[in-house]
Amino acid sequence: MNLEYNIYQDLSDFLCSTLQNHTGLHINLYDNENEIGDKGVQALSSALTKCIDLQALKLWLNSHNIGDKGVSSLATALANLSNLQSLVIYLEWNNFTKKGCKILGSSISKCHNLQSLELNLIGNQFDDEGASNLVVDLVNCKKLSNLILKLEDCKIGSQGVSNIGSYLSNCQNLTTIILCLEGNLLGTQGASGLSNGISNCPKLTKLTLQIYKNFIEVQGAIALGSALEKCIHLSYLALFIEDNCIGDQGLSGLISSLANCPDLLYLKLNLQKNEIGSSGASAIGSAIQKYSKILNLTLRLDFNKIESTGVKDLAYGLANCPSLKNLTLNLEQKYIFAQIINLKFNQQ
Repeated sequence: MNLEYNIYQDLSDFLCSTLQNHTGLHINLYDNENEIGDKGVQALSSALTKCIDLQALKLWLNSHNIGDKGVSSLATALANLSNLQSLVIYLEWNNFTKKGCKILGSSISKCHNLQSLELNLIGNQFDDEGASNLVVDLVNCKKLSNLILKLEDCKIGSQGVSNIGSYLSNCQNLTTIILCLEGNLLGTQGASGLSNGISNCPKLTKLTLQIYKNFIEVQGAIALGSALEKCIHLSYLALFIEDNCIGDQGLSGLISSLANCPDLLYLKLNLQKNEIGSSGASAIGSAIQKYSKILNLTLRLDFNKIESTGVKDLAYGLANCPSLKNLTLNLEQKYIFAQIINLKFNQQ
């Protein structure tokens, strides 16, 4: 949205402003050393209800000791912002629970004109039920096309993550999804359930999954690839799956499946610390030649166990990737770039 934001870094300044004139509003209390708590959020929420023409709202309320009571008052205000099209809420490292998640999710679902939503709830301990409560009603936001959920370190397990995927599959107009789930407990089942749900979003073109250190292992990586290959309109894919023990077999299944995404132009794979050896690197080299439209590729393979045979096969595959224009590669074996250049030169 091309709206000008009125920016406030002090709550009292906002409370004294001409509330009914705001169309774009950014309240940034990120660096405010004084916690506003539930009482402060109640004052903020009361003022927001008077912003009747508000179309875009950013609330940065990190680390302000906000509990369920504060979230409830904020939710009441949001539900009355009928013109809201873009909403960004940062509530990381506060103290609300699954009850607050349910109230917040329910209120957002009443913003029927909402097109873009970003929720940063890092570090709030609301578990599987809270994660499910947060997204179950988003299906009512019929115009929602862009969604960012940052839910790191929230004690979400496989069932909660699977439920997120299932509920998002009902949001039929989503084109962009960014999910940040580091520091939770997805496991194989969670990775499978999440990706299967996302694969049922028919208009999805851009996807970012940050799920490093979530114990998805071999079968989780294979399931992830099998689901994502069904996203036939996907053009941008970024997978941050470091430290998940996917091994050569998991990587091979993942990279082979992604070759079936016909419109994929940009691919980023962060694969550090995944017990990948030469066989896995060779699998990338073999599969990448089948990526017929890929223009931009980022591969991070450092902190694995790839030896010279795997490096050579990887270099050969990259050199023979037909449409590749931009390559970013992190690998301990720095001489791979020389091998790619030599292969390119010899083929001319």
